[in-house]
Amino acid sequence: SLLADMGQKYFFAGDYARAEEYCQKALDLYPDFNFAYWYLKEIYWKQAAYEKALDAEYRAQSSNFLDDTPASEKERIEQEYLNRRRILAEAGPVEMLEHSVRNDDKSPRDAYTNAGIYSLLGQKEKALETLEIGLANRTFGMIFVKANPVFESLRSEPRYQEVLRKMHLAN
Repeated sequence: SLLADMGQKYFFAGDYARAEEYCQKALDLYPDFNFAYWYLKEIYWKQAAYEKALDAEYRAQSSNFLDDTPASEKERIEQEYLNRRRILAEAGPVEMLEHSVRNDDKSPRDAYTNAGIYSLLGQKEKALETLEIGLANRTFGMIFVKANPVFESLRSEPRYQEVLRKMHLAN
């Protein structure tokens, strides 16, 4: 939906209130539009609204369920959501974010997402290493690396600038 894309645009511009507003408008029209939920997750992560971020991520994942989605997959996603909510409540956001690093942290498929988590955690070296994995493997999310405010703390780093240069995104 164009409304959700406008939400992402405002997120990239750092206008989180307007970004959330547009994503919510998209969901008012299309309640199962999973991209709006994914964008909301990013908005909430950046604002440290972790419960809302987990809820948005779960809604994004569950909106993808089809009639033939195995019950075991639905249950796995729900259990991971509940587990992360429990970790957040009991141990706090750092532990929840560390738990959220998907799969092997060297997985090319999840490199962009994992780099964002490391950046939120202030783990610059891990974030940069994981961005380099994403670049080497042409991970889809990498197309947003320059615009995504989750990487603000990396922007002055030479390795980050090199990633941008290799992607032809440098200034």
